[in-house]
Amino acid sequence: MKKFFSVFSIIVLCGYCYIPIAAQRVGQFGKSQPVKAEAAKSKGIRVQVFTDEQNTVIQWKDDSSDPAVGFDVYRLSASGFERITTASILGSMPGSRAEVEPVIERSFSIRGGAPGEVFVVEGFDQTGTRRQSEPSASQFTGDLASISGSDSLTDQSQTGQKVRVLERSALDLPRELKNETMKSVQMPDSVNQLAVAAQGGAKIGIKVNGFYRVTKAELAAAQFDVNTDPDKWQLYANGVEQSILVEPNGDYIEFFGKVVETNESDVNSYFLIAAASAGKRIATAVSRPGGVSISSTNYRAVYDKKQRTNYLWDILNGDAENYWGDLISTNPLNFSFSLTGIDTTASDASVQIKFQGFSLASHSMSISINGNNIGTQTGSGQTPMTGTFIVPVSALIEGTNTLQMTSAVAGDYTLFDRITVSYSRKFVADQNRLDFYTNNYKSTLLTGFTTADIRAFDTTQDGAPVQITDFPIVPNGPTFDAKLAATRSRAMYAVASNGIRQAAFVRQNKPSELAANYRAGKLLIITYGDFYQQAITWAQYRSTRDFPVAVVDVDDIFDEFNYGKSSANSITAFLAFAKANWQVAPDYVLILGDASYDPKGYTGQGYSNLVPAKMVDTLYEETGSDEALADIDHDGLSDMAIGRVPAKVPQDVTNALAKVMAFETPLMQDINRGVVFAYDLPVGWDFEASSHALGDQLPPSVSKAFVGRGDVNSAATLLGEINQGRYIVNYSGHGSTGVWASTGFFGVNSVPQLTNSNSLSLFTMLTCLNGYFINPTADSLAEKLFNAQNGGSVMSWASNGKTTPDIQMIMATRFYQQLSLGNIKRMGDLVRDAKAQVPGGSDVRYSWVLIGDPMLKVTQ
Repeated sequence: MKKFFSVFSIIVLCGYCYIPIAAQRVGQFGKSQPVKAEAAKSKGIRVQVFTDEQNTVIQWKDDSSDPAVGFDVYRLSASGFERITTASILGSMPGSRAEVEPVIERSFSIRGGAPGEVFVVEGFDQTGTRRQSEPSASQFTGDLASISGSDSLTDQSQTGQKVRVLERSALDLPRELKNETMKSVQMPDSVNQLAVAAQGGAKIGIKVNGFYRVTKAELAAAQFDVNTDPDKWQLYANGVEQSILVEPNGDYIEFFGKVVETNESDVNSYFLIAAASAGKRIATAVSRPGGVSISSTNYRAVYDKKQRTNYLWDILNGDAENYWGDLISTNPLNFSFSLTGIDTTASDASVQIKFQGFSLASHSMSISINGNNIGTQTGSGQTPMTGTFIVPVSALIEGTNTLQMTSAVAGDYTLFDRITVSYSRKFVADQNRLDFYTNNYKSTLLTGFTTADIRAFDTTQDGAPVQITDFPIVPNGPTFDAKLAATRSRAMYAVASNGIRQAAFVRQNKPSELAANYRAGKLLIITYGDFYQQAITWAQYRSTRDFPVAVVDVDDIFDEFNYGKSSANSITAFLAFAKANWQVAPDYVLILGDASYDPKGYTGQGYSNLVPAKMVDTLYEETGSDEALADIDHDGLSDMAIGRVPAKVPQDVTNALAKVMAFETPLMQDINRGVVFAYDLPVGWDFEASSHALGDQLPPSVSKAFVGRGDVNSAATLLGEINQGRYIVNYSGHGSTGVWASTGFFGVNSVPQLTNSNSLSLFTMLTCLNGYFINPTADSLAEKLFNAQNGGSVMSWASNGKTTPDIQMIMATRFYQQLSLGNIKRMGDLVRDAKAQVPGGSDVRYSWVLIGDPMLKVTQ
């Protein structure tokens, strides 16, 4: 379940947002640094500290007129205040668009602690000027989880730490060999992939390159028929058969696996089927010693490590990932990376470092590795930067190296992205694995294996490795060496038995035929696999003889339309096929499953991107769009009415269907239950006038209540009106992910006070971000209302981004006009009709989301 973990951001009045994973982590104390003497104390930063003596959570708000762009946390020790944030926590992005200044809320967690310990939070602005909070002493609590939003701070931290940095190794191949390998690259076969998906079998997922073994027990657990003829087992990747090894009795299969990471997935899928004919097998070749006495001493290796601690939606960079690393400022940022097998006799190494500008001005950073200055990186504004430095090998260390980056002047802020090192590496195994290449007609001595069962494979030909045999293996002290005879240059992989990798998962691949013309479904229910039975129940509720409903496991879409890899585009491709080719084409799409801007789990919150939304750049930010999923002709408007139940567990789907069924009765569908119009203070727009204008679209007989935020007892009045069970609740005004203008008016904390479970309402929210369902760490207000079992909404129509009141009013006016006329019966059709009135562009159309069933019948 989404929770407010140890950091969250409420940006009031459509302000800036980013998610700092660094602030979520449970950190050990960093290197001590005294608070700068010139920092001026400010009441703008207000701090609260809580501890259960196992963990401590420091929380703060910054409502200054000029909110900080970053924060550091300090703890009082015997020697004074010491900095405990190893990297600064991001605040308000310089130059971010906001109607008025935002309120920034952050928190930071550490292990241990005791009541009475004193902390200070220091913020810094765009100029580098620093200001401090008043000192705050920690208070004991027996329920730290409710304060932090985490059931287990330690467990969450450990999970997240594994994914915040990603390391990859590759080969910097010589030109001739690189050309040969590129010529052999297998082209995906989409037609064959459909046949593989239709047959069923086992689906094998891997996350790193290497030599893999999948056992009979793993295959049987995935319901693969292990009693079939092993000689006819075939393995496919991207619709193309791969050469494999199969143990004669079928006790295991082995294969060389490769991963191509995308923005949405770090897993590559392989499909094993029991075919009617013999499968491809890894061939063998004998290593034949010749008369060549020259040996290779090294090969060129590439090491890459990227950091993913901060998500920023304000940076509009197209399809590129919106995650970066820690903040670089005048406080030096240290980043460790590990190199093995360095050939110290080589001369130079190439170091490439990538950054993302954060502050608006020019950038200048000094860069050092292990205390050796390697150069300066410059740039300007909020743009990406890349620096390439040639460094002597003597500057590198076997094992852990430290990259240090420091801004030259205060107010210069940059985000670290990744480091890539190309260096000469000896032929020494790392954890009994060695990815390398041989040099033309030179023998190769492989060292560093801890066991003698070394195998070597020529991996030059994509998907068709060749096992090299008959090469000598000799002991060398506690390790073993293997000598390969001289040949022309080859890409190679060597591995001992305890270096063979295990798959990330082995699952059943149920047969599917989505790309078949005979299929039919006026309503398509696309569901996460764990919710399949609940989806069937929903389909039974909607289905009639003249209205077929099709239930589709989203994994089947990935399998047939993207070779098993998760992606939003594959959902669009499937919808386009179904719309054009199915015997009965879909008009409605219901998604069952949550989505996330963190599909690869950088936040450490577990896998929450159950059914992906399409990430799109709008005028103000990147956001997730269901509308874009169903926009087949790319005109900015979905070609089917689409809605989402952002379920995390099966019970969420059951609860949502119960709400729908309870609402679809004549009593609940009666607009004469009344309408509540809540509205904000007239800051930048007359929201009261807008509310009355919308009320005028409804029949005079309909009861209308108007509640302004500035009214006396407005919060209590609004709650009372909602709890009366009104037909519609509308809000016009400023807002953010979890609030209508102010937590003192209405927001996620108000939802537990609702009691309208027997008279559910339609919620239309003419504000910003109330529908931001893609946050992996916190539910939006629209989700909270929809998921509430004590009442709330049967449907929430809200924005997943930032939009302006004028455009909102165009849609809302049409929506209330059509609702009053009663000619359009279902919610999804009302939404599509309203969005169609928006002139030009796709921003508002894409960023407004229907949380609920698009087939919800809102009137008789």
